[in-house]
Amino acid sequence: AKFWETEGCTTAHTCHNADAGVEGFRMNKSAFNQMGAVKTAVLEALLEIGYDVVLSDADVVWLKNPLAFIEDPAFKSTELLVSSDCLFDFMSGVLNDPYGQRRGVLLAEFNTGVLFVRSTPNARKFVSNWRYAIDTNEEIRKNDQSHFNELAHHWIQPDKQYLLKG
Repeated sequence: AKFWETEGCTTAHTCHNADAGVEGFRMNKSAFNQMGAVKTAVLEALLEIGYDVVLSDADVVWLKNPLAFIEDPAFKSTELLVSSDCLFDFMSGVLNDPYGQRRGVLLAEFNTGVLFVRSTPNARKFVSNWRYAIDTNEEIRKNDQSHFNELAHHWIQPDKQYLLKG
C-alpha cells in the first residue's frame, strides 16, 4: 500500500485535507501543522524499513553534496544532525540574536528544514516520540519544529519535563 493510504487518505494530495490556499502553508497554521505531521510520518516509515534519511526543505540550497559531510568518519556514530536558526557569532558575546534566538548549543533553536537521521534504535525512538507529540498536539501555534526542539532539549537535558511516548 502507498504510504498515504495507510494514513487513511485516498491520495497524497488529499492527505490530512491540507489545503493551504493562496496564503501558503506558513500562514495557514492548520495546514502547516498537517504538513509537519505528514513529514514526520514519512520520516518514521523510512527509518522503520532501515533507511538513513536526509530531510531538506524546498527553500534550502545545497552548495555541496551533504553526503560527503554525513559519511565523514567523524560522524559515523552520529544518529541525528540538525541545522540551527542561530544567526549570530557564538564568539561575539551577544546573548540573543535579533530574532530572540538564545546563544549556545543547548539553548539554540534547531531548524528541521535541514535534518539527517540515521536508522538506529535511539533515532527511531526519538522520531516516534516526535511524531507522537505532533499527532497529540492541541496547540495550533506549535508546529513540528516546536515539538522537535522541546523533545531534543529534553533528551539533551533530561531533567526538563516533556511528554514522552512509552
